[in-house]
Amino acid sequence: MVFLIPVLRAERRDDADESVAPVRIGTHTGVIPREMVQTFADAQSALASARDEAARLARAGQAAYEAERRRGYEDGLALAREEQAERMIEVVGRTVDYFENVEQRVVALVTDAVRRITLDAPDGARVLAVTRSVLSVVRNQKQMTLRLNPGQIDAVQAHLNDLLVAYPGTGYIDLVADSRIAPDACMLESEMGFVEASLEGQLNAMKKVFERVLGNDREPAVERATS
Repeated sequence: MVFLIPVLRAERRDDADESVAPVRIGTHTGVIPREMVQTFADAQSALASARDEAARLARAGQAAYEAERRRGYEDGLALAREEQAERMIEVVGRTVDYFENVEQRVVALVTDAVRRITLDAPDGARVLAVTRSVLSVVRNQKQMTLRLNPGQIDAVQAHLNDLLVAYPGTGYIDLVADSRIAPDACMLESEMGFVEASLEGQLNAMKKVFERVLGNDREPAVERATS
């Protein structure tokens, strides 16, 4: 099969050489062979395919770029969140440490203040306070023995009747000087057993109460991890 293509012929001019042949395309017959037309068609098809492939690669490259950009953004966002969480944990830990330090200072200040006030009191007042504390524990005992430091037994002896009135369930208290008993302390013996008390012990008990009320003896609220 062949295709006929119009052939452009040169216009005749008076000054032109009649020996010049007219312009022709294709073969000398003015017909393009089927093979040449097929070659042109294949070239056009190949060019179109190349353009499509180039467009596809461009779209794929853009998609890959966008995916990497999103992943980088998400990774960066996750890292930022992790760093923020670590900073928050650190701030909480510092806050807990601060309040624990404040609580310890408050307990120390209150305990020291009470200790100073108590120690400034006369010896008799201090030992009487300790004696009242043990008598309030052991009630309704008809006969008891109270051991005191020799230097403070007279102060208690002077207020013995007041103690018996304050604790009417007590029938008789035998005061005994005992050098083993520290100042501002006493030991009460009865049928129930022995009860010891001291001013220092009461101050320590008061300190523990303050610590418990202020939460100073709780477990740490934040466990730090540097991983």
